Amino acid sequence: MSRTLRPCAARTSPEITLAPAAPEVTIARMLLTRRHMIALGAAACTTRAYASEVPTVFAAASLKSVLDEIASEVTPMRLVYAGSGTLARQIQQGAPADLFISANAQWMDAVTPQIMAGTRRDLLGNALVIVGPQGHPPLDLSAAPKGRIAMGFTNAVPAGQYAKAAFEKLNLWDQLEIVETDNVRAALVLAARGEVPFAVTYATDARADPRVKILHRFAPNLHPPITYPMAALSRSYNHTIQALTSPEAAAIFKAAGFTVL
Repeated sequence: MSRTLRPCAARTSPEITLAPAAPEVTIARMLLTRRHMIALGAAACTTRAYASEVPTVFAAASLKSVLDEIASEVTPMRLVYAGSGTLARQIQQGAPADLFISANAQWMDAVTPQIMAGTRRDLLGNALVIVGPQGHPPLDLSAAPKGRIAMGFTNAVPAGQYAKAAFEKLNLWDQLEIVETDNVRAALVLAARGEVPFAVTYATDARADPRVKILHRFAPNLHPPITYPMAALSRSYNHTIQALTSPEAAAIFKAAGFTVL
């Protein structure tokens, strides 16, 4: 039997009358309020000036280590990391990003209406691998790996989508025990902690944690090409694209294992 909850009767309380403030107190409050308004206005102007100088860059989680270094050594950036699908949906909903670097073309295509004309280009390439504990022998994938294997969500995270495509071509997908994660770095962490024996990541991610090593490299023809497209979402930050395509940035990308396109 369902029950209908009825609102309680409103409670009344005796009326409270406040004594009028003394004139000098009122004047002091007015002066304090004006001072606060001036101070807050100055702080807001400073914050806006700082925000206008440092672009907000939405970037695929697999770029964290290398973009942190570039932001420190080459050009300042306010960096926001997540799975490319998550970032694209936030951009579609109006998130204030100035630049977007996706881990595949699909999610960059999804934000085409927000892209400044003529700014999209492919920035980097990568390779897909399986990582596992340091003492584990290599995997040849003549059969499905024994044990759980972590990867990004196959409906949203590019690394997970590439992984599914590769395993399907190998006719192994239905034999796997999959653990899906919010992004590729989360999959890496599960393997590094030993919570799963294997994870599918990019080759560059394998360098980010000494607790794991590459056990298998997928042939490039098993999945769509792995590219990182980049595009400006505001008129003010083309200079950041120039910095990210500079020789200084290219050297950092190459040292991290990326292919500069």
